[in-house]
Amino acid sequence: MKPLAKVLFYPRYRIEKDLKMKIFTKETLETIENMRAKEAHKYLGVGLSTLWSFVAQKRIKAYKISDRVTIFKKSELDAFINGGAK
Repeated sequence: MKPLAKVLFYPRYRIEKDLKMKIFTKETLETIENMRAKEAHKYLGVGLSTLWSFVAQKRIKAYKISDRVTIFKKSELDAFINGGAK
């Protein structure tokens, strides 16, 4: 992961512009609290099918908002990265 100081000096307007254009850089992903699958797999650095495999194995918890929308909490993804997953 990038050092926190690098993120703090990243211009806020650029993050908002990147999010609006759906450009998912490491800096923009670190500002998001909840992520969709497309953002979460890039944040973890794994493929989309691998992310869904982790969900099926109950290694990562996914929250179903509606029939077509599933989100992942960034705090739980961070715990998974740091080895604190269930």
